[in-house]
Amino acid sequence: MDLLLAQLPSREQAWALSDSYFRNGSWMYCVIKRRTFDNDFFPLAFPSVGAGAGRPAITPHQLALFFMVLCLGALFDLNSAPYNQLSKRYYALAKAALALDSAGSVVHVQTIMLMGTLLLNEHSHATRGGEEFWPLLGLAMKHAVALGLHRDGQNWNLPKEEVDERRRVFFELDVYETLQALCLGRPRSLASHAIDTKAPGSNSEEDMKSESICASSRGIALLAGRLA
Repeated sequence: MDLLLAQLPSREQAWALSDSYFRNGSWMYCVIKRRTFDNDFFPLAFPSVGAGAGRPAITPHQLALFFMVLCLGALFDLNSAPYNQLSKRYYALAKAALALDSAGSVVHVQTIMLMGTLLLNEHSHATRGGEEFWPLLGLAMKHAVALGLHRDGQNWNLPKEEVDERRRVFFELDVYETLQALCLGRPRSLASHAIDTKAPGSNSEEDMKSESICASSRGIALLAGRLA
């Protein structure tokens, strides 16, 4: 972990790259909300000077997600050369961080979805990105099912924030897989009758803006799911 943490950029550059991702690359799939990234992930990667010794350390999955946001921020940076080496570097670091812990987690699922965004947009994967992403989508869905994300968290009286996060992550994954299944002419992992997770709610102006596009994607995916 120490070797990977040493590869983080400066705090200023990390902020600029994450800003690039949320401005330019997160409009279609709401894998992680900017507010969640800024408030929960960024302080773990860059603890404040006065942070106490009891502060939780960043996990391998959280670090992998952080690197993927930097990777996509570099890829979608309008002021940098297309398909620059920086995005490839952070992608390699994200894979290395993910390899440190093979257990499933919600963050693990989110990281795989972000990896898919790279595979579908990076030019070296232009002709095979979909094929490379397809088995990863299956892995993400297997982890999601093992975590019970396809079942609504309200059934188990989980905290509201956790319920909302589980709903959001599962719906984004289901939309991603359904649309890819339609494009590739392949079946989805789960039939609709096996899913009782409710659609995530919109609790803020940020949520409402992102939901407008994501809800449209879900509508398309729901229709596509009847065909896939």
